[in-house]
Amino acid sequence: MANVRSLPRRVVRKARRVGRHVLNRAKGRPAPGDPLNEAEIEAVGAMIDEPRYLEDNPDVAEAEMRAAEHYALYGHKESRAVVTLFDNEWYCNAHVAHSSGLAPMVHFLRVGRWEDMTPYRAYRSYRERLLHCGFSPDFYTANTPGANGSLLRPVEHMLLSHRHLEKAPHPDFDSDYY
Repeated sequence: MANVRSLPRRVVRKARRVGRHVLNRAKGRPAPGDPLNEAEIEAVGAMIDEPRYLEDNPDVAEAEMRAAEHYALYGHKESRAVVTLFDNEWYCNAHVAHSSGLAPMVHFLRVGRWEDMTPYRAYRSYRERLLHCGFSPDFYTANTPGANGSLLRPVEHMLLSHRHLEKAPHPDFDSDYY
């Protein structure tokens, strides 16, 4: 068997990509080229301000298309503005590997979060602080509308969901105080 170090770099990169693809398929994760599924559309919907998107894009509202679905399929290609905590421009610039043609949010759901790509500059430090301060995933999931059954992990939902006022990270946290 050949030593990996003796193989050309492009061969090693290709083998790693194929290995990740096979592993993702075995875990039931969609490939970057697969059509969007309902769970992904719901996760994108949690990340954007859907009423505002429909208000800013009346043609989407007239077509009676869900804002999350429109943005994930067409809106990002048309550079339509979207109010979100996810920084699309930063994500694309920071992760040059993202050139799949997918909406940056969908790329994050399918590939980025498994490869430790971050959705915005301060995400990693916020995530660490949140976990350090006693974030309770079980409490959050049970008490936050849309978090239970979401494609996003509880901590991702907390940091990316646009539904700020519905969140309580821990039983001892009083959001009304803030």
